[in-house]
Amino acid sequence: MFEKKFYNEYLYFNKGDFHYKLKEYKKAMECYTKAIELNSSNDIYYIKRGESYYKLEEYEKSIEDYTKVIKLNPSNDIYYIKRGESYYKLGEYEKSIEDYTKAIELNPSNDIYYIKRGESYYKLEEYEKLIEEYTRIIDLNSMNTTYYKKRGDIFYYFNQYEKSIEDYTEVIRRKPKNNNYYISRGNAYAKLKEYKEALKDYMTVIELESEQSNFGRIKLEENIKLVKSYTRAIELNPDVAEYYYGRGKAYYKLKEYEKALEDCNKAIKLDSNNTDYYVDRVEYYLAINDYNKALLDYNKVIELDSSKLNYYTKRGDCYLVLKDYTKALLDYNEVTELDSSKVKYYTNRDQCYLVIKDYDKAISLRPDYPFYYINRGKCYLELKSYSKALADYIKAIKLGQNDFYAFYLYSSKGDFYLKIKKYDEAIMDYSKAISLNPNYAIAYKGRGDCYLEQKDYDKALLDYSKAIELAPNNFNYYDSRGNIFCILGEEEKAYADYDKADKLKNKKI
Repeated sequence: MFEKKFYNEYLYFNKGDFHYKLKEYKKAMECYTKAIELNSSNDIYYIKRGESYYKLEEYEKSIEDYTKVIKLNPSNDIYYIKRGESYYKLGEYEKSIEDYTKAIELNPSNDIYYIKRGESYYKLEEYEKLIEEYTRIIDLNSMNTTYYKKRGDIFYYFNQYEKSIEDYTEVIRRKPKNNNYYISRGNAYAKLKEYKEALKDYMTVIELESEQSNFGRIKLEENIKLVKSYTRAIELNPDVAEYYYGRGKAYYKLKEYEKALEDCNKAIKLDSNNTDYYVDRVEYYLAINDYNKALLDYNKVIELDSSKLNYYTKRGDCYLVLKDYTKALLDYNEVTELDSSKVKYYTNRDQCYLVIKDYDKAISLRPDYPFYYINRGKCYLELKSYSKALADYIKAIKLGQNDFYAFYLYSSKGDFYLKIKKYDEAIMDYSKAISLNPNYAIAYKGRGDCYLEQKDYDKALLDYSKAIELAPNNFNYYDSRGNIFCILGEEEKAYADYDKADKLKNKKI
């Protein structure tokens, strides 16, 4: 019994961490709560739930958890820091100072703690204490140039220009090539009406900016040397793909795109299975606005490695430029299916919807094209115009039921029914999609979600397992199956799936 309880508690904690990494803080909080219910004496569970509350901006609740943690383990300085941060967010600066002070007593060598206490002093307008805090910080970590700059800024803010100049001078002594430091010191000299010294600092800024502009010239010379080096290497070994690839990259940086393409073509001819070569050639094609050839290379790249999400989104971007909105949507939808946590992919997809906002006109020009109806249906679904959305899905299927992509149309209608919680209808559509294309993992996942909602866990388990078999790199599928195993009490299998999902997620980050 104890062993099962331990497994369950650990599973909830592990799943909480999984949701936390995905920034799903509410779900994470719920999982940590389950872990606490099973073991109320583990301070880590409270601290993690407190962090979730903090992310949800529920600072009072985070304080409650941190207070419990401190009772369980009063000698951990980090716990006081975290509670102090929550007090700070609530504007209770005196209480935050108390916690930061306690943390400093427990760990007086951590300079970050003094910075946090200084921020609270600033909010309370206790400026002398703020300056004292940065002096302590510098005593602790005198090698950190940033602290001198910060204290100099504070002196400047409170019109103590001579002291600010002392700190800025120390910063400049350590980092004489940073023009921002000269600007700060020059401004302080100007406030003291020491215009000659101020002018010297401003002139130094101009000189440094001139030096920095020469950096681009130096990089140019480096790339020219690279071209010469690779050319010599090619003369000696004309069958090494990597040499052409390297010279092509150098040409690209020199903006000699045709030469870059020529070299990349040779590299691919010598080694046609190297994904990097195609990825770089795409960039060269894009540089000359040849999106059609870029698309061909993205197709090859995805064929060689279908696990990289950015390949799909970049191909979708190409389709978007070429106004092939349907294919762009397919790529963006594929990416959001593979990883629902990537907000930028949703942004791309939303942009696509905005571009094809006038569906009525598109349909009037081509009324027999089912994807226009599917896409308009998705927009209606987002707007919660369910009857209009359903009408478009039905029309799309009527037009495309005999085409090779009919499975996608049925699966899309299944997604619609799943979204509005009509699970029986969704199951019928997903099943139809599967009968048309037994290798379409997304349909198995959707149908599994329906079975899960209906608490038909055995069928859900079968569908999630099939989805994993077809798409073994999709961490969402392992996460879903892990939930089923957890419900069924198969803790070890659940943990294995959560662990696999976590590894896949980290691999894609």
